[in-house]
Amino acid sequence: ELVQFVSASEASEIAGIPLAVDALYFPHAGWINPTKLCAHLIKHPLIQVITNTTALDIEYKEERWCINNNDELQAPVIIIANARDSQLFKHTQHLPIKSIRGQITYLPETGASREINTVICSEGYIAPSQDGIHCTGATFNLKEESTELRIEDHQTNLENLREPLQGMADEWENLDKNLLDGRVAFRCTLPDYLPAVGPVADEESMLHSFAPLRKNARAFIKDTGKYLPGLYLNIGHGSRGLAYTPLCAEILAAHINNEPQPIASELATALNPARFLIRDLIKNKR
Repeated sequence: ELVQFVSASEASEIAGIPLAVDALYFPHAGWINPTKLCAHLIKHPLIQVITNTTALDIEYKEERWCINNNDELQAPVIIIANARDSQLFKHTQHLPIKSIRGQITYLPETGASREINTVICSEGYIAPSQDGIHCTGATFNLKEESTELRIEDHQTNLENLREPLQGMADEWENLDKNLLDGRVAFRCTLPDYLPAVGPVADEESMLHSFAPLRKNARAFIKDTGKYLPGLYLNIGHGSRGLAYTPLCAEILAAHINNEPQPIASELATALNPARFLIRDLIKNKR
């Protein structure tokens, strides 16, 4: 029910276009417009959206978190969910965040590509057209900070379509790459490729309590971890944000409301943002 192996001919029938390779088919999968999804989720009477406000600093005082020292922007609970920019806050700047640039390309539909009726993934991916445009991508560029669209990345996205789409990709080859539209964004990843979801560690207390790990990685620590009250983190989803974040939101809700976790305790521990402080102590880096 979850995934099916299909031959090239079966894959072609499912996709609506000729495909030359066998494939894995996920019959219940689909594709989502992230902007429309977010717009739908925030239409709730208990949600107030404040935009065009940069959170430069957060401070805890009188059992509430204050943003930018603004008395009107206060809350007992704050969730930091701003991807790589979470390093800008002193409470989370110790996290070993990696930023990976990605560029997607918008391609005009052709007579043949108009027949694509499911997402096709190989080295790259292409989604069915919407309003005459296909979304395709995406590149991976570590240590690249450019926010401008690049012709070479458009070309990479086109090349990655050649294997699954064969001759169809040739129809886009003669397009003026300077005129192609797209989008650049930066994935937030962590060294173990797991997100960081949970309470933010009280760094100073953690380093003190777990100091014996510097000398003995198996040292018995009687103290439990200490965390900053009401401050939580939800970052490091890489390319899987739309898949991971609904469950991670439930994990955070359980933390905040002192409810049972919706996942196994071992997995909750593996996602704990404090894991990097512990690993640094074991490696004698802190």
